Amino acid sequence: MPIDFNADIAEGCPHDAELMQYVQSVNIACATHAGSPANMIHALREAKARNLSVGAHPGYFDRENFGRKETPVTPEELYHIIIYQLGALRSLADEVGIPISYVKPHGAIYHQVARDQHLAKALVNAARKFNLAIMGQPGTAIEVECKKANISYLKEGFADRRYQPDGTLVPRTQPDAMLHDPQEAAKQVRWLVDTLNVDTICVHGDEPEAVAFVKEVQALLI
Repeated sequence: MPIDFNADIAEGCPHDAELMQYVQSVNIACATHAGSPANMIHALREAKARNLSVGAHPGYFDRENFGRKETPVTPEELYHIIIYQLGALRSLADEVGIPISYVKPHGAIYHQVARDQHLAKALVNAARKFNLAIMGQPGTAIEVECKKANISYLKEGFADRRYQPDGTLVPRTQPDAMLHDPQEAAKQVRWLVDTLNVDTICVHGDEPEAVAFVKEVQALLI
């Protein structure tokens, strides 16, 4: 069974092009939590050249915390934050000549829409406006809202994040939140695919060892 790997890119990290050799889908940051329009264009061109699936990766306007600090936000505010970034990426993608297939919110937004039904609906409305699928964790509020709205939902697992016994992610505030051992990661990927039936596996592009990590994990899986 082929496993789709995805990576968060266009965040200003130096190894995006190399990382894109080992994934099938890329989540392109929209120059809010990190990155720039130049990073976005470069990522879109590389994705087109490699025939990769492209998703939008919108986050909060919060470079200081890399978009990972949760912010009080109303559904209407979140909707506007998301469509602003989707519109920007769609315009650049049209210039390059590559379609945008889905949206995967970044950082704090990713976790807020997973818990909050009203924020989840705002994301669904934004995705529907651009005719996009949504990527997120299984068993969350956003998955429920996608089913209600008949929007495709891509269930995601993480190769480089540690999980708690209940299937939720270990918070980044804890010292063991990231998983660095490729052997352990390969076992986790098998569990995610076999038990949680995820559709795609994420590797974070902002991790310094991301390329070596995903390369070894894939070799172990093969």
